[in-house]
This record gives sequence, structure tokens and C-alpha cells, in this order.
Amino acid sequence: MVEQGFNTTKGALIRSMLFPKPIGFKFYRDSIRFIGVLAVIAGLGFCWSAVQFVRFGVSGSVFIIMSYIS
Repeated sequence: MVEQGFNTTKGALIRSMLFPKPIGFKFYRDSIRFIGVLAVIAGLGFCWSAVQFVRFGVSGSVFIIMSYIS
């Protein structure tokens, strides 16, 4: 019996390229979580800096300039 079409090795390769199996993107989900954690840490740092600037009596314009520079 002669194999033809998708029943050959080359056919299976073509079939896998045309109809790929769905892939779960765990890496994408984990990277979004990582960026979220970094954003939370940055937000906490910003809030801590704002409290320190208010404690030392720094004006709002100086606070904005210092936040932008660093």
C-alpha cells in the first residue's frame, strides 16, 4: 500500500504547520504578573517618597521635578 498526502512524514510536517496545536502561554501570564508586582513596588516607593517630601516641607513643584529627574 502506498501512503499519500498527510499520511507521510512530510505530510505530517505540513499538517503540523497548517494546523498547529494550541499552546498555553504560561510565560505571557507570568510576565504580566511580574510587571504587576514591579508596578506595585514602584507605587509603594513613590508613596514613601511623597510622604518623606511632605515631612521635610518640600513644595509640590520641587517634588515633581525631583520625581522626574530620578
